[in-house]
Amino acid sequence: MQVVERAAATIVGIEVVAPFAELAVVVPQAWARVFARHRDLLSGPDDVFVEFSTDLGDGDYREVLGVVVDSLPASLPEGWSIAKAPGGRYLHHRHLGDESTIADTFGAMHRWVEVNGLRAGVHKLDVGYRPGGVAAHDLYLDLG
Repeated sequence: MQVVERAAATIVGIEVVAPFAELAVVVPQAWARVFARHRDLLSGPDDVFVEFSTDLGDGDYREVLGVVVDSLPASLPEGWSIAKAPGGRYLHHRHLGDESTIADTFGAMHRWVEVNGLRAGVHKLDVGYRPGGVAAHDLYLDLG
């Protein structure tokens, strides 16, 4: 695990807002919609898809699943949203296992932050999703 500086990023994708307990159901459904409509997405600097998560408080989360873009178009395809991942200090870790264990890796990152006297912020970024493919994921935890 390594503390890094990240530049701000703009994500265009499908938005889901749900309580934590529902994320395991609604996020995979949203990924299916993203991959079914991936040709609607703008091309970005990376050829991978991302999941940007914001803890809204009271157990609710906002997830935007899509791509990082360099610039915004004049209009977005119907159903797409924009999210801004702030720049700043993040804890980075490369996840090499199955996508189903990414939540466990983020849990380990949260424990690392606590052990090292840091404070986790409200944002997480997961870079590495591909339609029908398995790839490494670069995970980032905001250090508020």
